[in-house]
Amino acid sequence: KHSLQRLYEQPCAKRKAKLSQDKTEIEDNIKRNVCRRQPKEQSEKDKNACKRLYEQPMKAQKNLMEHLEKKHINALEQGHPPKVRLTNDQSEEAIHRLYSQSVDHKKSVRDATEKKIYGEAPAARKLDKETLKENIDKLYSKAVDSKNEKRDALKQKYGWRGNCSSKTISKEKVTELVTRLGGK
Repeated sequence: KHSLQRLYEQPCAKRKAKLSQDKTEIEDNIKRNVCRRQPKEQSEKDKNACKRLYEQPMKAQKNLMEHLEKKHINALEQGHPPKVRLTNDQSEEAIHRLYSQSVDHKKSVRDATEKKIYGEAPAARKLDKETLKENIDKLYSKAVDSKNEKRDALKQKYGWRGNCSSKTISKEKVTELVTRLGGK
């Protein structure tokens, strides 16, 4: 009995005191702000905006707090704390709903979007040998032939000769060339 009182009744009493304190603070705020003298030049549009933006949310909060307090007090009167426990089946169902169905839905939406954007994928088809050879010629052989033709044109234009003759000169000729160029 003592542990039940310590674990349940004391926190409930503190919560009840906090709820009543919050309730009085909300009521004081509403009284202060509703009864405040409005300036004379405030238009009807401004009054409606003030009600919509401040007074209505404050009243809604007050109503919510009253509802929660009644619910809390009813739970206390019945002698048990308000709680919800899920069975294993319910938790598995919630997991399935929140995860598996979400993943499936996203996949179906993605597939539908891809189908809408890109259309149906064409069926795969094999190329016959002649078409394959034509494609290879177009993509590779013609490119290589074009490259060789350009190289030949450059050879003709700039006079490049593939086989250059090489000569061997003697040591005397080398020293003569070096002295002529400014060396020793």
